[in-house]
Formats: sequence, C-alpha cells, structure tokens
Amino acid sequence: MAKHPTGKHLKAEVLHEGRQLLIYVVKGSRIEDMPLDDNDDYPGEMFMALPGLSKEFDTELAEMLGEAQSGDVLVLVCPGDQTFSYGYSRIKAMSVI
Repeated sequence: MAKHPTGKHLKAEVLHEGRQLLIYVVKGSRIEDMPLDDNDDYPGEMFMALPGLSKEFDTELAEMLGEAQSGDVLVLVCPGDQTFSYGYSRIKAMSVI
C-alpha cells in the first residue's frame, strides 16, 4: 500500500443535523501538518482530535459533532495511513459538495 504524504488532507463542507460544518482530515501527527485555515465562511470554534485508530476516529468524530455548532471547524489529524484512509472515506461520504 502506498504511503500518504504528511500534510495530505481532505477539506469537506458537511451539513450535520442542520449545522453547517467544515471538517478537515489531515495525514500527520503535528498541528504543523494541518493546512492553513483561511475560510472566513466558518468563523466558529475549532475542534481538534488526534485519533490513532479507526474506532478512535469514529469516537472522536461523534464527540466533536455532538459539541459543534454551525460555522465550526473540525480537524482530525491522523498519524497512520490506515486511519487517514478510513477517515478520508468517512468524511467524503458525509460531504455536501
């Protein structure tokens, strides 16, 4: 399986229970691996998580979705290729665009 380069990411606009959210899934292990957040359409809070496994991804995502309000940004930084691939697919399926 090919390795995903550090810094590779998915940026998706998601409508969840009537709330418009911006979700990033980032391959990496540091905040520096995240792309710049230059989207003024999402002025809310930023939630971050570092899930190490696929089941942790689901748990972290559910927790963030439960707390997030419309206009918030959710960032899931995935250190492993398998977790990144899982998260990428999961968020891509939720994307409204």
